[in-house]
Amino acid sequence: MSATVYRYAFEPSEFTPWPRAGGHHVSGRTVRPLHVEPVGELLALHAATGIELRFVPRIGPLVDALRESGLGFSVIRARNALPAE
Repeated sequence: MSATVYRYAFEPSEFTPWPRAGGHHVSGRTVRPLHVEPVGELLALHAATGIELRFVPRIGPLVDALRESGLGFSVIRARNALPAE
């Protein structure tokens, strides 16, 4: 709650979709941000936009369920998630 999170704005044309991770875009060269700004209170922003946010003690069961579902998804560092018990 006390961390400051920043939004980096980039020129979209500098990036291309990365097929291995749906929704992710990459660039093959160094790209400098157009501007950087703090985003404010993340929980308040989620609530204001109607985004559902869940707190779970372990993400492993969720990652396992997503893998079994066949749905496209991406979880950064999913390999570090502890498996379901």
